Amino acid sequence: MFKNLTSGIACTIAFLLLACSAPTFATHIIGGGFSYRFLGDTSISGTPHKIYNVTLQLYQDCDSGVNDAMIQDKQISFTVFKGVGPDTCVPKVIPFFITSTPSKTLHILTNCGWIASTVAPTSCISTLVFTRRYYLPVSPEGYTIVAQRCCRNGSITNILDPLDRGITFFCTIPGDTASANNSAQFPNYSPQAFCVNKTVSFIFSATDPDGDSLSYELSPLFKYDNERLDILPKVPFPPPFPRVAYTPGHSATEPFGISSTCTIDPRSGRITITPTTQGTYAVGIVCKEWRNGILINETRRELEWVVFTCSNDALVYKPFAGKDLRIVKGTTVRLVGSGAKSYSWSPATLLDDPETSSPIATFTEPGTFTYVLHGISDSGCSGYDTINIEVLNNSELNIPNAFTPNNDGVNDYFQPIPIGNTYVNNFRVFNKWGSLMYDVHPANGRATWDGKWNGELQPPGVYVYLLDYTDNLGSIHQVTGTVTLLK
Repeated sequence: MFKNLTSGIACTIAFLLLACSAPTFATHIIGGGFSYRFLGDTSISGTPHKIYNVTLQLYQDCDSGVNDAMIQDKQISFTVFKGVGPDTCVPKVIPFFITSTPSKTLHILTNCGWIASTVAPTSCISTLVFTRRYYLPVSPEGYTIVAQRCCRNGSITNILDPLDRGITFFCTIPGDTASANNSAQFPNYSPQAFCVNKTVSFIFSATDPDGDSLSYELSPLFKYDNERLDILPKVPFPPPFPRVAYTPGHSATEPFGISSTCTIDPRSGRITITPTTQGTYAVGIVCKEWRNGILINETRRELEWVVFTCSNDALVYKPFAGKDLRIVKGTTVRLVGSGAKSYSWSPATLLDDPETSSPIATFTEPGTFTYVLHGISDSGCSGYDTINIEVLNNSELNIPNAFTPNNDGVNDYFQPIPIGNTYVNNFRVFNKWGSLMYDVHPANGRATWDGKWNGELQPPGVYVYLLDYTDNLGSIHQVTGTVTLLK
């Protein structure tokens, strides 16, 4: 899988949920995924080591899932192997048994504008979080971290014998020069319920603390055969991990079947779905990290989506994450979510409190940051919205392309808006014949044209502006453009 890698650390965690009997574990595991953080370097007995925090998230159906099975999911065994990817068979090292942190439960109602004429989707999702810190010797072979339990949801439509197939999630940590890598960070949740023959589009992108380039694909799902393991396996099996077998007409790239549409934009992570058949579907998504044009890592997320029949007037509850922002590095921003009773932002990167409506973040490096807001309304409805924050290296101006000077209190002036500490030095406006309409050398660094010349409002049309400004680094910029005066 990683043909571009000559060495690396693979953190592959197989999550296999073992049933005492098939009916007992019919409906409780509905997905999950992994991430990790690089914490630094250390030396143990003179040998260089890398420190990582590895985190596994498991999603449970806490509405119709069997309680005994869910309790057993609160413990899991992590074991470290050497090698890269899900197809490498390697000897094991460092087994470790851990217990989950307290679970986070979200109760999601099904009557949130989705008016179903048949069975409604899952109404409660519980997330278990397992975290283990590892001190791993620097190794060109890399490592694989595995955890195994059972079982998938028995109602899954697109997988053969889902109750007899455990789940395998995996992520990778490159070695050698890239061994200080942080994995991509997926948001915690995605929309779960969809309507037959209705197109839905949403972003399920990741962020990367290292600034690596990211791409997205629909991914195969990985399994193991349940009869090979005890109910609480102490030592997980190593790679290779077999892929699941799909029911006829379904595949990793066509999880809803050949008559349906399910695509993911490789650059943005935007997923577009038009399902044609109701059912329960397991879907895999992989985020690939690229550094200097070389694939160094993959992070996967398995999700379970439900498709059901809706009336024609079905609507979707949606909170508001705020308008997209453009700021200068070093700026502290307060995100302002609204329209919900409870809030959860992901990823939590840079946020002081991701579980509040208005977390604060300080952006010290340029780039584009995307945050997903998961909101739950007063009535228990669940919805999502995103905000994109573009962080600039230095300040600049946001210049409108139109204004309406009709004294209605909305967009009455043509005014360049500073982004960061920006000072306007000169600002002139001309009509189409080249006559000067406005000329100012503002003492306060701001300039505003009300659309008038000699006290008279000018006719609608296109006007040319010339300005220069000084940015926060002391550089002077000259800008020329046009603005349309509308009535």
